[in-house]
Amino acid sequence: MTRTILSNKTYDSRWEALDQRISDFIDFVRNPPSTLRDPDDFGRTYAFEQLHRAAVRLRAFANSYLGYFDDFRTHRPPDGYTPEYAIALGLHQIGCDMEVLEQAAQQRLGHPTLTRISAWKTLYQADVMARGIIEIAKPKFPQELAGTTALVYFQKSPRFHGMPYAPLALTAIPYSAIRQPQDLLATPHELGHYVYQSLKNTGKLSDLRVLAEHSWVGNWTEEIFADVFGYLVGGPMVSESLQELLLRHSYTSFATANFHDTHPTPILRPFIYNLTLGKTKERLSTGEETAVRRWNDKKSKKTSDHKRKRAETVEAVEETVGSADEQILTPLGLPRPIEELISTAAYKPQDEKPVDYLVNQILTKLGIKKDMGKTDKEAMWQAKWAPSTEAWGKGLSDETVDQRIKAVFYEDYDKDLRKTLEPDNPRDMPLDEHPWQTWLNKHKKTEWLELVHAEDWIEKPPDNWPKTG
Repeated sequence: MTRTILSNKTYDSRWEALDQRISDFIDFVRNPPSTLRDPDDFGRTYAFEQLHRAAVRLRAFANSYLGYFDDFRTHRPPDGYTPEYAIALGLHQIGCDMEVLEQAAQQRLGHPTLTRISAWKTLYQADVMARGIIEIAKPKFPQELAGTTALVYFQKSPRFHGMPYAPLALTAIPYSAIRQPQDLLATPHELGHYVYQSLKNTGKLSDLRVLAEHSWVGNWTEEIFADVFGYLVGGPMVSESLQELLLRHSYTSFATANFHDTHPTPILRPFIYNLTLGKTKERLSTGEETAVRRWNDKKSKKTSDHKRKRAETVEAVEETVGSADEQILTPLGLPRPIEELISTAAYKPQDEKPVDYLVNQILTKLGIKKDMGKTDKEAMWQAKWAPSTEAWGKGLSDETVDQRIKAVFYEDYDKDLRKTLEPDNPRDMPLDEHPWQTWLNKHKKTEWLELVHAEDWIEKPPDNWPKTG
């Protein structure tokens, strides 16, 4: 492939350095080291082939992207912007993508040692889990997820990395998962982001709406989608593992929303899982009722603990957060009752409440209809490793969440994952010689700046971008 030559020589030299790096990486992963030919390579040969195909797509996409915006006579930037703005953002994102691809490759290299084998095994097990989740979703969205495969890599925390030019769901898992498998339970949520972006790019989510008087809830749309998807796949175990993380917040952040946060206020999030469960059930069993009530009990205890500590240190303080009827502080600075925003007692979504209204629409997009009745078992997409809500709830009376996760998840996890989790017969990601044109067609009516800031690839920078430090 001939490299696009940019008109600005300084930026062209930057692109030349990146392009050479991509080319070297393609050559490397096309012919990986002989150590990958061990009798059990922990899925590394397959992983290297997918990384090779992703890098080929990246290089083709990057060449076309940079050539498109360098042709500033045809594609004129709006007032106040120069062609270099788009070029700089593109080079930055190309570098980000290469960093992740190289991480995923480097973490699968080296001579076998006990430490490396443990890490390789974790990566492979998480690969299998991730591909199993995508395979569960494919029958629901055969066109949008066609050809998709999945890989993971280690990073400090779970994160989905979007690459719209490749049908590769690339997800970060924390290093701690090597010793604590429950740290993989964010994976269904993170893959929910991949499904969201895949549906959004094909216009399947264009009619999602929020209630006008609570328009700020729209900032949470993608995260709520990922929460709903995660529950459909992972069930109550995923919900309870999230609860343990949410309770670590200070009470102020636990019950305060802001305009800039794309995540729902922590105190609200487990109720999203409860609404998802309720939409797939005609009635809840005893074990399910127990699971639904648990978050009410936990957040009430956190609220009462907060009030008690405040009472011990401050006299006659007028609370705006955590009052008797449990409120959150909205981005408008107004305290509102939680029950006004999301159902906490009932488990059926009620459309007059803004979060319920959005959850209901998302469930419909995911094929969960109203009043499913006796078809509720078909509604949940649960993976083989995910316990049912009834089975999960039964063990919670005399076990902690951590003990329960170990009882229902670790036992299978520590065995041969290929036999105990989803079948793993992965196909190679297809090669595409024109990934830029495919992507551009999805954004064909988009203005210059909107195309530059397209969030399925480039995260929108702050107004003063670029900045140092």
